Amino acid sequence: MGNAHTREQQREHIWSGIGGGVLAGCLLWAILPGVVARIMPISWHWPERIAARTVREPTLWEAGARIMRAGRPDAWQAIVDAAEMRRDNRDAIDTCEQQAVKAKQPVRCTIRIGNRQL
Repeated sequence: MGNAHTREQQREHIWSGIGGGVLAGCLLWAILPGVVARIMPISWHWPERIAARTVREPTLWEAGARIMRAGRPDAWQAIVDAAEMRRDNRDAIDTCEQQAVKAKQPVRCTIRIGNRQL
């Protein structure tokens, strides 16, 4: 009777150990990569690469755009609008920048703004 009870206890201890090991492994797997990424040199961009993989985007640029768009859609739209306005007025802005360099002070510029559907 004593042996049967001891074998059952050993089996319970083994299963408890396996469960504890799996739990500890999961916790380490969840915590350790972030800790390691933060202690690496900043120029390696590990946290950013982890974020890009997390949102399943192929590049840091696309991951950043997706995160910004999700975090503040209105601010993201302002960035997109500003980029389009700059692209549409590239020649006028380049000319104004050259005039500002020559004058060594700010200058007034005229740009065109198109109709945008809201």
